[in-house]
Amino acid sequence: MAANAGPLDVHPQRGFVVGGFSAGSTFAAVISQLARDEDMQPPITGQLLSLPSVLHRSVYPEQFKHELLSIDQNANAPVINLKSLDIFEGQHFFHQIMTSIFAYIIQAFYKVPDWRDHRASPLLHPNLSGLPKAYFQITGLDPLRDEAFLYEKLLKEKNTTTKADVYPGLPHTFWTFPGLRSSASWMVDTVNGVKWLLE
Repeated sequence: MAANAGPLDVHPQRGFVVGGFSAGSTFAAVISQLARDEDMQPPITGQLLSLPSVLHRSVYPEQFKHELLSIDQNANAPVINLKSLDIFEGQHFFHQIMTSIFAYIIQAFYKVPDWRDHRASPLLHPNLSGLPKAYFQITGLDPLRDEAFLYEKLLKEKNTTTKADVYPGLPHTFWTFPGLRSSASWMVDTVNGVKWLLE
């Protein structure tokens, strides 16, 4: 998109935001790092990181383990929990595959040779400075909660401007459940968060 902005009739120099939800926000974090590393022009100016997975539980650095408690605290949370994370990563075997075609497809394509690679765990990138401003959405009842808090903290320490909206007691992608009043609040927050990224 950056290379073909003219023919696409878009203007990324006015504001160039990448983002996503859950795994999509992981991609956004990695893309933001790669764009900075490769000096992409025009540069990415903002990242929407909603429920990001930025550090795999198998490679938690020792100095941060005391901050990464949600993987155990929310091991049995609804929607995303330790069991579902294992399914995505192919940790369970044939009985899981047989119960779900979706699980089979995920296992076929979601293979990571080394979770220490910063393209899989962007929090482990050796240089977290010079990244675009970041808007985080973090849910309290989520095994991924604490890695999002930690990534925001580390970005702030490297002078990246951040903003976070936190949803205590709510699970991963709670807004997909119909009828929740909090889903309407999430939508307003998301719109305002993107506006903030574009300021």
